[in-house]
Amino acid sequence: VQSGRSEILAVIERWLRPAESTPGASTMLAPVDAWLAELCSGQHAAIEPTLLALRKPALFASISGPALFVLATRATRRSVTGEVFAAGTDGDSMFVVISGTLEAVRPGARPRTIEVGGVVGEVAVLTHAERAATVTAIGTTEVLEIHRDTFASVAQRAPELVAGLSATLAGWIAPERPDVLGG
Repeated sequence: VQSGRSEILAVIERWLRPAESTPGASTMLAPVDAWLAELCSGQHAAIEPTLLALRKPALFASISGPALFVLATRATRRSVTGEVFAAGTDGDSMFVVISGTLEAVRPGARPRTIEVGGVVGEVAVLTHAERAATVTAIGTTEVLEIHRDTFASVAQRAPELVAGLSATLAGWIAPERPDVLGG
């Protein structure tokens, strides 16, 4: 029941926007869910675009509002052009595309396009491995950069992040190994 509640709250957080302000709505909601009360009252209005951007990737889609808020406040919004990072370099951060497009090129593989809502660099953050690809912005691209220490801190507080990680890993495996996922 608790995991179902988390999923319902995530949906509400994404789409809840009162058509008009209802006096006392936040006060009535506060005992039920303080996070939603804060969100509805406009306390997090400045960070809402970042919250919405972080809800797009499967990796973060199921984490709680408070955990997502920590990610949003610690992520760095960057405008990038040209090379974002090179294959073989240390990877201590991942990037979520919020506008524009990135291209990832690995030796011996076809280039991969990362569009709005896509994540790149997560493997290096999760495994402490070197970057596996060179990633370049196609034109000016807006990204959210999330450092390894921030990701680790949120993962400790939000075990539901494991569900997002599982979905991400399944997405990587599916095209390469249909035998593993029964395809």
